[in-house]
Amino acid sequence: MKVVSSRRSHLIAGAITALAAAMHPLALLAQDPDPLSRLDPNTRFSVEVIIDSARVAGVPTRPLLLKALEGAAKHAPNGRVIAAVRSVFHAELDVRVALGSALDESEWTSAVSALQSGVPLEALAKFRGDHSGKPFTRALVVMTDLIQRGVPVNEASSAIMQLWQRGAGDGDFYGLWKNVEQDILSGQNPGTALQQRVRDYPGRVTPGSKIPPASQEPENSSS
Repeated sequence: MKVVSSRRSHLIAGAITALAAAMHPLALLAQDPDPLSRLDPNTRFSVEVIIDSARVAGVPTRPLLLKALEGAAKHAPNGRVIAAVRSVFHAELDVRVALGSALDESEWTSAVSALQSGVPLEALAKFRGDHSGKPFTRALVVMTDLIQRGVPVNEASSAIMQLWQRGAGDGDFYGLWKNVEQDILSGQNPGTALQQRVRDYPGRVTPGSKIPPASQEPENSSS
């Protein structure tokens, strides 16, 4: 029992440390009136140019600032910080093309993460439209996490899109993610785990099957 308790304490401590690291850029942003002062002058200038470009383009600037602060907190090389900020900016431009600009910050962030995880622009564009009452952010976060856990991009994107079109709710996406996560941790192939778990959901979603065209109306839209 002591071994189990010690291991659990270690896991909890690790989770707390990871959470603190993830929140560090936010803490810097909240406490420092000039957070970019943490960058060297040349890096700061490059980041400010990118942020100004984002402002002109009408895409969010806060994620760019947070990405720069994340790099500074991790003591990343200057070139890598600039490249990471530029990558987020370019992804935001692609998100605007795919989904429009009427997104809140969490939606922008989840869409950018999906693109940067390998989701094709045309697949992301299938989510364009009225998101009222739909778990848009949850769907994209789950899709991105599945890909990062080893599920093939096409299988993850097609399964999530079909669930989305069938009116799946927040709990459906969360449940799918939790079950697939448990299966992967138990040793199952990530793609196989997704294939097996989606069979538990209405509509018999088939991972890897052709995503319906963007013009097709959701079969069970909850909006």
